[in-house]
Amino acid sequence: MRPFYLLLVFLSLCFYCHAQIRDEEVVLLEKLDAVSHSKSPASHFAELYFRTTARIAQTFLYADEQAHTLMQRMETRFAALFFNAVEAYREGNPVPIEWKTYFSNEKFSELQYQLLGINAHINGDIWQAL
Repeated sequence: MRPFYLLLVFLSLCFYCHAQIRDEEVVLLEKLDAVSHSKSPASHFAELYFRTTARIAQTFLYADEQAHTLMQRMETRFAALFFNAVEAYREGNPVPIEWKTYFSNEKFSELQYQLLGINAHINGDIWQAL
C-alpha cells in the first residue's frame, strides 16, 4: 500500500502554488486513506477512490468559487454513501443493496474489488448524491 506521504506531497504542492485544498477535502482524503490501510475488503476500492479524489481536488484548485463549492458538496455527499456501506459492513449490519455484491465475499481479487466498487458507487450511489 502507498504511504500517507502522497497526501502530504499533494498538500505541499497546493501550498507552493498558493492554491488551497479545502478542509473538507482534506478530511475526505484522510478518511479514504484510513480505509485504504485497513483490513476491510473496502481497502481495495478506498485506495482507488483516494487517488481519484486527490486528482479531482487538484483539478478544482483553480476553479471559480461556485464550481469548487458545487464539486466539494458533491464529493462529500457521494463519499458519505461509500462510508455508510463501509461502516455497516464493519458493524455487521446489512449493507446498502448497491454494495451487497462488493461485501459478499472476502476473497475477490484486488481488481474485482475495484471494479465492483466502481460499479456500486457509480451505478448505485451517484443518483442519490445528485
